[in-house]
Amino acid sequence: MPDENGLNCKKEKDEVEKEDGLVKEDKELLENGTKHQFTEETSGNPGHVSQILVVLGISFGCFIHGTSVVWPIVLPKIISDSSSSQNSTVASGINLEDGAAGLNLKDSSTGFSIDRLTDVPWIVSIYVLGNFIGSVVSAPLNNTIGRKWTCLFGIGVTFALSFVLVFTAQQVHMLYLSRVLMGIALGVSTTVSTIYIQDISTPDIRGSLGAIPAVTGALGVFMFQILNAFLSWRHLNILCACLSVPYCLFLILLPESPVFLLSRKREGSARAALKRLRGSDWDVGKELEDIQANLDAAGKNKSKNRLSFSAFTERKVLFPVFISFMLIFLMNMSGISVIMSYTVQIFQSANSSIDAFTATVYLGVALLVSNLLTVLLAHKLPRRLMLMISSLGIAATLAVMGLTYQIKDWETDCQNRTIQPTENTESECSYGNLGWLPLATLMMYIFVFNLGFGAMVFITASEILPPHARELGMSLVISLNCPISFLISYSFPFLLEAIKGQGCFWLYSAVSLLGFCFIWLVIPETKGRTDQQIQEQLNNKKSETETNKQTDNQTDNQKDKNTDTLLKC
Repeated sequence: MPDENGLNCKKEKDEVEKEDGLVKEDKELLENGTKHQFTEETSGNPGHVSQILVVLGISFGCFIHGTSVVWPIVLPKIISDSSSSQNSTVASGINLEDGAAGLNLKDSSTGFSIDRLTDVPWIVSIYVLGNFIGSVVSAPLNNTIGRKWTCLFGIGVTFALSFVLVFTAQQVHMLYLSRVLMGIALGVSTTVSTIYIQDISTPDIRGSLGAIPAVTGALGVFMFQILNAFLSWRHLNILCACLSVPYCLFLILLPESPVFLLSRKREGSARAALKRLRGSDWDVGKELEDIQANLDAAGKNKSKNRLSFSAFTERKVLFPVFISFMLIFLMNMSGISVIMSYTVQIFQSANSSIDAFTATVYLGVALLVSNLLTVLLAHKLPRRLMLMISSLGIAATLAVMGLTYQIKDWETDCQNRTIQPTENTESECSYGNLGWLPLATLMMYIFVFNLGFGAMVFITASEILPPHARELGMSLVISLNCPISFLISYSFPFLLEAIKGQGCFWLYSAVSLLGFCFIWLVIPETKGRTDQQIQEQLNNKKSETETNKQTDNQTDNQKDKNTDTLLKC
C-alpha cells in the first residue's frame, strides 16, 4: 500500500513547483511591460514583407515632415541672399544679439525684407499653430475619405505646396503661409500615419513597425541638415517639394485601411485589401470578423462611456490631467523647439569654433542615433526612470550651454577693460579653447532629451489618465501643447534680447531641474502596471517604493511558505 504522507508531499511539491513557475512567468511579463496576448487562430502566416513595405511607404511622409521640423535653419541663408555688398556683412546670419540695424534687407535677391524681431519669430513659431489645425482636421478627414487619401492630400500635396511657396515667394507673407501649411501637414502626418500602421499591421510585429515613423522622421531631419550645408536655400526647397512626387505615387498603389473600409460597410474592398497585405495563405475571413467585432464594441463603448467636462472637477480625473499637462509643459520648457528651430543662430551667437551649418549636421547624427537607441531601451527601462534621467540630463546640459554664453561675455569684458590692447590680450582673456563646447553640449542634450521626454512623455501622459477620461483628457492636453510650444518658440528672440543667451538657457535649465523633482515626487511608474494599479497609486498617494515593497513582501512570504513545504517533504 503506498505511503499516504509521501503521496501528499509529492502532490504538494508538484503544486509548489507549478506555482513558482507561474509566479516567475508573471514577474517576467510584469518586467517586460504590459501583456500583449495574441492567439493566432487563423491558418497560414501573415505577409510580413508586404506589411513592412507598406509601412515604409507611409513612413516616407514622416521623412518629409522631418525636413519641415528643422526648416528654420535655412532662414539665415534666405536673409543673407543679398545682392547688396552693404548688407552682406550684417546679413551673414540672424545673429540675434547684434542689434536691429541693417537686418531689414529690402535689396536682397528675394525681393522682400525680413525683420528679425517681427518676422523671424512668426515664421518659426506659426508652424505650431498649423500643426494644431492639422491635428484637428485629420480626424474627420480620416473617417470621411479614408487614411490613404488623407495622407495623399494632407501630407503629400500640402507639403509640396508649402515648399513651392518658399522658392517662389515674392513677399514675406508667403513664407508665413508656407510654414502654416508645413504645420498642417505635420499634424496630419503624426496622426494619420500612426492610425494607418495600427490598422494594417498584425500584433506580432506592430510594435516594431510602430517605431519606423520616428526613425524616418529623424532621417528626414538629418538629410535636411546635411543638404542645407551644401545647397542654396532655393535648390533645397525645390528638392523637398519633389519628395512629395514619389510619396503620392506610392500612396496611390497602397491598399486602403481594412478597418476604414469595414467601417464604411465595404466588406469586399476590405477583403481584397487584407489579401494584398497578408497573402493568400492567411484566413482573411476570421480577421474581418475580429475587426468588425472590435468596431461594434468600440461603438457601444463610445456611447456608453461619454464623459462631460463636468467630470474634470473630480480629483480622480483632475489630478491625472494635471500631471499629464505638466509633462507636456516640461517637455516644451526643455527648449527642444528652440534648439531645433534656431540651431544656426545659437551656434553663431555662442561663439562656436565649428561652422554653424556643419554643426547642425552633427546634431542630426545625434538625433538619429538617439532615436535608434531609445527604440532599443524603451521596452527595457522603467518609464519614470527614463523621464528622471532625461530631465536631469537636460538641466545639466542647458546649464553648461548657458555657461558658454557667460564665458563669451567674460572674455569680451576682459578685452574691453584692457586700456592698451596687445597681441596677447585675446589669449590672456581667453578661458581656453572651448569652441567645441556648444556642439558637444547640444549633442548630449539631444541624446538625453530623446531618451525620456522625446519618447516617453505622451505614452506616460496617456497611461496616467483614467480609461474613461483618456480620450477627452488627451485631446485637452494635446490642444494645450500647441499654444505652449508656440509661445516658447516665439519668445526666444525677445528673451535673448532681454536676458541674453545665458539667461535663456539657465531659465530652461532651472525649469527642467524642477521637472526632475516633480517627476521624482509625483509621477508614478506606469510600465507593467494595469490601469487600476496606476489609478490606485495616484488616488491613495502610494509611492512606487511602497508598491514594490508590498509586491516583494508578498513574493517573499510565498517563497518562505513554499520552502517550508519542500523541507517538510
